[in-house]
Amino acid sequence: MNVMQCYAPTNDHNEDAKDQFYNRLQSIIEKCPTKDLTILMVDLNAKIQEKRNKKAAVNTSRKRAEKAKEQAEYTEVNKQVKRSIKSDKRKYVEDLAVTAENAARE
Repeated sequence: MNVMQCYAPTNDHNEDAKDQFYNRLQSIIEKCPTKDLTILMVDLNAKIQEKRNKKAAVNTSRKRAEKAKEQAEYTEVNKQVKRSIKSDKRKYVEDLAVTAENAARE
């Protein structure tokens, strides 16, 4: 079993940096034996950065209406981050269960 965790460039980076990252990641994955299970841990940097930006917008809002709007946007982004974390965790546990089942069969 191969477990990889990496942190991808956020949307703030230029396209060349993102392309270089994904090309390097692909070359590393291709070196893994195909018979092995490969688990790639998903990063949340982009989502978490968006959450931080929304929180900063809430904190810097001067008017009550503006602050309420920013707070609503922050709440939605926060829900998305939590859903993503929950989904990633569920997928990871399911992958471990499949790996254990396959190992038990062999």
